[in-house]
Amino acid sequence: MDNRACILVVDDDKPVRDLLQELLDGEGHEVITAGNGRDALAEMKRHKPDLVFLDINMPEMSGLSVLSEMKRQSLDMPVIVITGYSTLDNAIQAIRSGAKEFITKPFDLPKIRILTRRYIS
Repeated sequence: MDNRACILVVDDDKPVRDLLQELLDGEGHEVITAGNGRDALAEMKRHKPDLVFLDINMPEMSGLSVLSEMKRQSLDMPVIVITGYSTLDNAIQAIRSGAKEFITKPFDLPKIRILTRRYIS
């Protein structure tokens, strides 16, 4: 069985994107990155990723807005929301908007591996 997946990492913080890209590349996946919500939506249409890691707090278009737009455009793929600003309200809003998981920064790399396997196997 081929476990290689296409994963989109969306975060306005380049070091976070680079860290996740390195980790997921190391797991054998194809990783695409986007630094903002608009680029993320374009990449979703272009690549149809198997999994999306999506930051909530981004300038111009928040992760919650991206989730709403995904629903509007019928872009149906699992999304794991990541944020450095964890509040119960954000978590509830993200899950209600269609996110599968909600994790906080700094995140635990073994947990990223586990969640990735959960949604792409």
